[in-house]
Amino acid sequence: MIFSPPHRVQNTPTFLTSLICLAFIFCLVAVAYSHIFHGAFFYDDDALITQNSFLRDWQNLPTLFTTFLSAGSNQGSTYYRPLQSVLYLAVYQWAGLSTTAYHGLNLALHMVSAGLMMWLGQKLKFNVVGVFCATLLWAVHPIHTEAVTYISATADTLYTMFCLLAVIAALPNFSKKRMAASGLFLALALLSKETAIALPLLIASLIYYSTTERFRMGSYLRVIPLAVLVAFYAFIHLWAVMEQPKGTLVAMKEPTAIASLMPFATLPHYLGLLIWPSHLYMEHNISSDSSWWFLALAVGFALVIAASLQIGRKQTALSLPLSWGLLWFIAALLPVFYVKNIVYEHWMYLPTIGLFLGIAETLARFMSSHRSKQITSLLITVVVGLACVLAYLTFQQNKFWQSPVTFYQHIIDQGVESPKAHANLGAYYSQHGDFDKALQEYDLAIQQSGDGQAEVQNDIALTLMAMPDAEQHTDIIQKHFERALAINPNLYGALEAIANYMERRGQTDKAALYRQRAADLRQNYKTNLTPYNTKDSP
Repeated sequence: MIFSPPHRVQNTPTFLTSLICLAFIFCLVAVAYSHIFHGAFFYDDDALITQNSFLRDWQNLPTLFTTFLSAGSNQGSTYYRPLQSVLYLAVYQWAGLSTTAYHGLNLALHMVSAGLMMWLGQKLKFNVVGVFCATLLWAVHPIHTEAVTYISATADTLYTMFCLLAVIAALPNFSKKRMAASGLFLALALLSKETAIALPLLIASLIYYSTTERFRMGSYLRVIPLAVLVAFYAFIHLWAVMEQPKGTLVAMKEPTAIASLMPFATLPHYLGLLIWPSHLYMEHNISSDSSWWFLALAVGFALVIAASLQIGRKQTALSLPLSWGLLWFIAALLPVFYVKNIVYEHWMYLPTIGLFLGIAETLARFMSSHRSKQITSLLITVVVGLACVLAYLTFQQNKFWQSPVTFYQHIIDQGVESPKAHANLGAYYSQHGDFDKALQEYDLAIQQSGDGQAEVQNDIALTLMAMPDAEQHTDIIQKHFERALAINPNLYGALEAIANYMERRGQTDKAALYRQRAADLRQNYKTNLTPYNTKDSP
């Protein structure tokens, strides 16, 4: 079987041309992200970096490969991303708790991914101008600020880099040698983020593009070794997750039937953010209570049907790049499609690479019959102007990532219910001694979450303990601690806090029981992902 792109362009870029294009892209990216380096740690940054004891010594390097992501801060997790932790270890050993260094890491990975995106387009023999325009718009699009500016989102830029290296390694002929190299990058991608399980499908999309026998199942047999590796990884990961300590799960508010349809309603939301990138913030909640939900659901189904018809039709030189771009987008989004009724902007980081390249190549081929230097120059001018607008929007969006207050308040100002934003804003106020504001934010978090957040109950107790009149709130403090552990018996912070509180009140026997539970849990999180039997806990 011969694998060859069906449409070869004549304007193959020289090394100097590619270098100039990349330099321009990097400069515009640097401007768009120029003021992120002095931001603060917040959200998951505390669990992954500032409170992560594993980053304090190189001797903990092997432990990073035998524990979940936040084990170093004594917190339960189902994320196995050791390469992300290794990078954090290296940065910490080099620069300590420098936000400049961690932001620089993410920005560097983003630029590398932009360069690999250009390389992928060139290996597919796409139009030079189209590849440049697609990469430029992708690199500065504000929807990617969540993946680049958010320090704890290193996994997104990291696994995307390895996925791009994997698909580039497989091209152009998907030989055994090339697929073996692709498998190596797949392993690195899986160690970076779980959603790399989509990589065999991404390579299948390239086979779809590169062969005329795209509708014959035998054309995709070369992907089987990669699929086997993914299946083995998924089995091990699932086993480890099942052995993790479990807290009380809060049921979804949506009925089962509606919850199963919910992801389709998110598709118009994603499309809207790509076309008109305003109102960007962490965790867009999609609820069936919204008046527009049925319309969004209908549009989502229409988009899926239209994409399926486009991919399943007999392909021409004009339609094939778009079909490939849609196939790439679907494959990359699939691992998170049914996760939650929440839209995360960073989930668009890898899927949009193929979508942007596919659309740009389709437009380039459509315009090829009217090829002229004037049209090409006009196209580049328009795209560069649009890229400057997007870079400005990215620059503005990054202002909200400067501090916990600006970040969480921005989410709240969007008019959405976000218990997590209120809870984290409350924690910030509590840490800075503004206890009244902290308790107000915690109350809002509880109202919006239905009293289902163990961490909030624990934080309320800690805030009351820190107040000057703490002795007047003794019973309330204990009540909130007990409520936290009733919701989640394995909340390490609550176990440690209530143990200390009991000791201060002279109840040493109870304090010892809680401290033993905390010690057992801490040991469990840090040793070989072994199970923790909650039935044996006092």
